[in-house]
Amino acid sequence: EGAQALILFAGEKAACCQKTKKEKRIWAESLRLDGKWKVESIEGVELGELFNEATLEINTSKGEFYGVTGVNNLNGNVSVVGEKIKFTDGPMTRMAADPHSMEVETAYVHALSMVKSYSLEDGKLLLKDSVGQVVMTLVN
Repeated sequence: EGAQALILFAGEKAACCQKTKKEKRIWAESLRLDGKWKVESIEGVELGELFNEATLEINTSKGEFYGVTGVNNLNGNVSVVGEKIKFTDGPMTRMAADPHSMEVETAYVHALSMVKSYSLEDGKLLLKDSVGQVVMTLVN
């Protein structure tokens, strides 16, 4: 087992070293996606005071995400290939809250379903739709 793991690791390392500079940059950026992000805005609208802080936690190695909409919790799968990213719905709690928080939740879930790509700029994670419009801005 140990010898097989060493061979596998060596093969992965060799494959890594053959990547172009752009591929290496994109791979390194995808690792920077990991962690808990605070949702700053959705479709350009800054989030106001909510019942809970809206967050999105990404784990690229497990291919999973966990989110808090400000009211409910949700989780699902995330896949990252280069600068492309896709969130796949999973279970979500179903609590109610004040109308503003519920509107934010609806916008959060809708925006997440529209995400097709991302970029990291000035310490912010920008999630973008199919035409490159930012649908959600997050900060560490």
